Amino acid sequence: MGTGTPEPELIEKLLSDVYPSSAFLSGVQLGIFTVLKEEPLRVEEIAIGLKLEPRKLEPLL
Repeated sequence: MGTGTPEPELIEKLLSDVYPSSAFLSGVQLGIFTVLKEEPLRVEEIAIGLKLEPRKLEPLL
């Protein structure tokens, strides 16, 4: 393992890899997949099922 400073490209890659897994974890914690197990739903319908505001849920989806 090197002791030098990581390259900016490596840092960017590591940061970009975090977002999809964080979104997935949030979806699991909120119960989004449970709400969607029967059929596809619109953001507003998902929000109603989860008792959330659609405008706050939309960026996650």
